Amino acid sequence: MLTPWLEPAPHHRLPDHLYLLDPDGNWVMRLPPGIDLENAADIRQDLARLIQAEPLARRPGAATDIAE
Repeated sequence: MLTPWLEPAPHHRLPDHLYLLDPDGNWVMRLPPGIDLENAADIRQDLARLIQAEPLARRPGAATDIAE
């Protein structure tokens, strides 16, 4: 389900992107290649959302909630 989302964008290679991993080593976010100031505000907002959601993901049973 997430595999296509984590693959490189068309005409790009894996190292062209910046991937964010959680403390367990799971890929949680792929940032686009060539990040510029125009994209920075959107990326900052995405990171803020991820940080806010993190305590919910760490609660017991969270992984099974997502799988269902």
